[in-house]
Amino acid sequence: MRHRGSQKTGETTEEKPTAQPASAEEKTNHCRRRSSPQLLLRLLWLIVKCAIILVLAGYIAFPIVLNTIPFVPRELIFLSKVRWPYYVEFDHPEWYNISGGRNVRVKSTDNVTLGVWQILPKSLAEDGQEKTIQYFERALSDNKPVVLYFHGNSGNRARDHRIELYNTLAELNYHVIAFDYREYGDSTGMADGAGVLQDALVMAKWLRPKIGSSKFVLYGHSLGTAVATALARKLCEKDECPNALILESPLSDVKEAASSHPLAKFWKFWPYFDKLFLDAFEETSVHFNSTENIDHVSSKILIGHAKDDVIIPFSLGEKLATHAKNNRPEGAGELMFFAFQHERGFGHKFICRAPEWPNLIEKFVETSREHDVKPKK
Repeated sequence: MRHRGSQKTGETTEEKPTAQPASAEEKTNHCRRRSSPQLLLRLLWLIVKCAIILVLAGYIAFPIVLNTIPFVPRELIFLSKVRWPYYVEFDHPEWYNISGGRNVRVKSTDNVTLGVWQILPKSLAEDGQEKTIQYFERALSDNKPVVLYFHGNSGNRARDHRIELYNTLAELNYHVIAFDYREYGDSTGMADGAGVLQDALVMAKWLRPKIGSSKFVLYGHSLGTAVATALARKLCEKDECPNALILESPLSDVKEAASSHPLAKFWKFWPYFDKLFLDAFEETSVHFNSTENIDHVSSKILIGHAKDDVIIPFSLGEKLATHAKNNRPEGAGELMFFAFQHERGFGHKFICRAPEWPNLIEKFVETSREHDVKPKK
């Protein structure tokens, strides 16, 4: 008699392996696998928190830095440390799509030396003659208009949009003198309001005796409009007004431009915004208040501004034009203001691409004249 559940004859049984307890090493690896994502998340969160704290600290500290370190507001205005293009062979303007150009060095005040490009009118650049130093010197007095150009902040005279304008003016058969303020490009020194204005005065003094009876035109873009307008005032006060002043994308004054800048919106709601932020720019603003300076300019003035300009809003150029029409000396030259519609996409830098802009400049310069009107006292 067999007992129930007894094994049948000939059948074998396999014993299930008994689970071995996990070793300490396996337990450690298992814990590591579970904790790795958690550690990564904690690390990421720590980085985010640190970044937020740093941003907030910088945001709060910015007005303190702005008002205690003079270099900061000065650099925010001039951006002279932004060297773009970074490496330029200024002695070879032909490498940068400029025909008939040469590099000149001009001594300014404070032991500063300015880098200057003299660019010939197209007809002279292509006349086949050897372009010696003497040729360049004589050419300036050939009765073709001479344009002294004042660029905006950052970069140097080799920026692409500036070269585009030089070529537009050369196509009109104008001489172009493009220089870098102190600390820009290959110019020496350190940029500040008083120094940059001195550079402008030196360039006018260097150029005027060379051009004879040729028309003398000042052309400024962006921050350069403030420099050009300040220079025009200085010249008019000495009864040496330029024949014409052209302002592309102008600002009314430095403080208003700073207040209207896109980045200013992050602080504009602060109480005492003007005192905390704008007063820091007073040192430069005192030299380049175009709303005040333009009152003393009796030259003919052409202003162009694009409505899609986000750097210097169209409203500032319009304000300057309206103010000038109502406040310049009696008998001053005509003031022309042209608005370029938003959909045309010229923005802050490329009004020179408007097909009508060269024609406007040509007619404007052609009808300019010497002004013997003395500025208002």
